[in-house]
Amino acid sequence: MPRFPLLTPAVPPPAEGMPLLSVLRRAGEHPVEILVRRWSWESAVFSSFFRGLIFFTVNLKAGWRVRAAMMVR
Repeated sequence: MPRFPLLTPAVPPPAEGMPLLSVLRRAGEHPVEILVRRWSWESAVFSSFFRGLIFFTVNLKAGWRVRAAMMVR
């Protein structure tokens, strides 16, 4: 048994140049594998952090209350 079963793909990765309909069919047939097991939570966390930081920095002149309100939207 693999040490990290969620990290081992149950479905082989798609071929290069796969047509869109084939990709959508594959996602429909294996939604957990495609959308849950391969989801990069690190990318989501860092993306949201850096987007918030950029927005915060760009709006420095607006005041701290406006910046704080916009960060949580």
